[in-house]
Amino acid sequence: TLVFDDAKKGLPAILMVPNWMGPTEGSLTKAKKIAEMGYAVMMADVYGTDVRPTNADEAKVAATALRSDRPLLRARTKAALDAMKANLPSANTDAD
Repeated sequence: TLVFDDAKKGLPAILMVPNWMGPTEGSLTKAKKIAEMGYAVMMADVYGTDVRPTNADEAKVAATALRSDRPLLRARTKAALDAMKANLPSANTDAD
């Protein structure tokens, strides 16, 4: 999910990975607040579209699966970064 003021160009970009509950209304609200401060925010969904923990037990299972497969976690995080760069070509995605 991308959150930014599309009237502005060259915004500094942030890749946001939500907590172990994954993308939620709460994490989207946080992304919007950050965007209001002048950033372009990509909220990554590292679990995938069909994993939505509804409680701590489910979140533990989902998070443990990703922690146990670091290459998969890195690949999904990189995919989110690549999507951000592709969809926000004017955003500042440099690490500086």
